[in-house]
Amino acid sequence: MPRTRSPRGGRPSKGERQKVSANLPIDRYNQFWDIVESRGTTANDLAVEIITDWLDRTAMSSTKPEQQTINLEERRIA
Repeated sequence: MPRTRSPRGGRPSKGERQKVSANLPIDRYNQFWDIVESRGTTANDLAVEIITDWLDRTAMSSTKPEQQTINLEERRIA
């Protein structure tokens, strides 16, 4: 999906969004901001990256492999 610029200027839109907030323990809060500053990104962009990565990994690990079945009629022991 191509990003479109706002008529007021600024950065291109990233599509519809909903707000999420969290209260982090102080040490994690400081760690989060250290990463934001070291990457030269925004807190929002880092939070989106972290959350979407976690959601993708969670979705992959929660999919159950297809259960194999054995047709007992075909496997009769003589």
